[in-house]
Amino acid sequence: MYDEILTNLSPEALALAVEENEIASRCYRARIAAWELVEQPGLTIYRSGLAHDPFWNGVLRTDFMLEEADARIAATLADFQTRGLPFTWWLGPSRYPADLKDRLSAAGLTPGSDDPGMAADLARLNDDLPAPSGLAIERIGDDTGARRWLATFRAGNELDTDDVSTVPLSHFAPGGYHDDEPLQFYLATLDGVPVATAQILYAAGAAGVYCVATVPFARRRGIGAAVTLAGLRAARERGYRAAVLGSTAMGFPVYARLGFRQYCTLSLCEWSPSSV
Repeated sequence: MYDEILTNLSPEALALAVEENEIASRCYRARIAAWELVEQPGLTIYRSGLAHDPFWNGVLRTDFMLEEADARIAATLADFQTRGLPFTWWLGPSRYPADLKDRLSAAGLTPGSDDPGMAADLARLNDDLPAPSGLAIERIGDDTGARRWLATFRAGNELDTDDVSTVPLSHFAPGGYHDDEPLQFYLATLDGVPVATAQILYAAGAAGVYCVATVPFARRRGIGAAVTLAGLRAARERGYRAAVLGSTAMGFPVYARLGFRQYCTLSLCEWSPSSV
């Protein structure tokens, strides 16, 4: 998944890197978990076969001609419906036609929010931000650490952590823990207690930021920014020039303080059997 480091930091190149890194993240998980990854003309699909969450199946690339768009949308939807699989159709400026979200909505998918796709020049990071004393950040180096990371990430999203030990490693962990692994996990602890997570994915020539989460009691103390910066500094030391991410409205001001700017808009549509 490593490729030539992006040196063109034009707005157009950064916008494309945001999307391509996001696509690479889904393809990475599909390959690690041995899910089905289908490449068709103008369409890339991944299927886990898991039916409990739309994110586990989806459409990554879309490049339809106008005259075929509705028919191909209908055929793709019918395929997931026949299999009984909920799925996500990922959207962004490189997906065509331009009115794809409206067409998907008309076909019966539920549209999601429009979120900022952001990028930063790693040479211009604002990485001199305060962090609380007692904060330590480590890069995860084994399966035990990965499960600790998952429990913290779920706690940061206020989700149940009781079943972490039963989640297959292939569903969330990196393929390995060596220095050259494209996906790196970071865990922040405060006085020895796990409090925040982040991931860095090296793909599409950029360092992609994912899964930043802070447990409720530790929020608004600069910890999420600190664990993100740990990964970004490592990317800079590897020679990477650009970092990319898809933000939420809540995360936008945090990333803006680090030096990220919006270069595109990302969105999605979802379908599940329960929505019929």
